[in-house]
Order: sequence, then C-alpha cells, then structure tokens
Amino acid sequence: MTESHPLSDHIGFVMRRAQLSVFQDFQQSVDGLDLTPAAYSVLVILGRHPGMRQNKLTDLLAIKPANCVTLINGLEKRGLVVREKVKVSGRAVALSLTEAGHVLLAEANDRVEAHLSRMRERLGEADAALLLSLLHKLVASGGEVLADTEL
Repeated sequence: MTESHPLSDHIGFVMRRAQLSVFQDFQQSVDGLDLTPAAYSVLVILGRHPGMRQNKLTDLLAIKPANCVTLINGLEKRGLVVREKVKVSGRAVALSLTEAGHVLLAEANDRVEAHLSRMRERLGEADAALLLSLLHKLVASGGEVLADTEL
C-alpha cells in the first residue's frame, strides 16, 4: 500500500492492513503449533496468572464471553487449559495452564520473540517504541472497548 492509496489517510484502514501484516508474520512464526493470536494471548495471560477467573480473562482480552468460552473449550480439548470451580462461588470458573500448556507456551514464546524482533527490525527500535506508545494512547483515549470481535 502506498501513500497514494485512496484510504491511506484513514487510520482504521491502515491499522487493519498493518494488523494483517503482523498477524501473517505471527502465523508463520508459530507454524505447526496450531495457535492463533487469541489462543496465544490466553496462554500468556494464564501462564502469568494461574487460577484466573474466566470473566476476568474475557475482560482482559476485550472479547464477548461466548467467544472466550469457545476459545477456552478449544484449548481445554487440546489439554492445554484446565477449568476448576472456585470454592467460594460454585458458578465461577478458574483457569490454569496444564503442564502441556506450559510446554507449548515456552515453545511459542521463543518463536514469538523472534517474530517481535522482526517487527522491531522492520520499524527500527525507536519507531517501534513510538508506535506502541501511540497505540496505547489511542486505546486509552477511546473509552471502553466494545467486546464484539475476537483477537
């Protein structure tokens, strides 16, 4: 896409094109691991916060509860995540990685670090940091994010 593209000044359009480029590199990086960006995000979060309640995970990912359930169901069927009822509340569910989940996360982390390095190389360290800063600013200034799409 060039600056002469009819939508080159539309922030959302250019962000979507950039997202597709980043996701394509991500998918190539984790090839063979059967991981989407959303599934990887779940593994990272649960790796850092074992026992997290499913509703908290839904909020962190900014997705609909039904989409989170589908995502967790898939990871659970693969033996990567386990659901446990919270003792205080019979309805609440706590999520944790299984040993297989930890092993897959470690393998994915190595590959994703290489992916992130490529993204930083494409932009340069300073511009990569600036882009992240600007994206965080855009998110923070937008108010509540509507959870209507998957990551």
